[in-house]
Amino acid sequence: MRAATLPFKIELRAIEHIARASEETYCYAAKVYVDGKHVADVSNAAWLIGKAMAKDLKRSVLFVTPEQPGLRQISLRQKGQQYLLKTMCDHVKGKYPGAKILNLLPHDVALALYKKHG
Repeated sequence: MRAATLPFKIELRAIEHIARASEETYCYAAKVYVDGKHVADVSNAAWLIGKAMAKDLKRSVLFVTPEQPGLRQISLRQKGQQYLLKTMCDHVKGKYPGAKILNLLPHDVALALYKKHG
């Protein structure tokens, strides 16, 4: 028996594994292309990414800097002491002047950065 041949080419591109949001299964996002044209964005659980970000925002200051790729974080709990969010955000602003601090951004902007850099 021969496999059927599709009259078009389907591809997944820009596949992202979002480790922070992976729990029981890998959390991913990707773009679907048909015959070289982008037709859809897919993910296995977009709400899970938002849930993971909310959890991380409660525990840490999350930020991105222009000079270093990736999402960075500083825990609000260090050496057994719980620091105030404002104190740690001020620390990040002083040490990384160009940083975008996700904790201080509107949710949709923070989520976009979290997906992109996380």
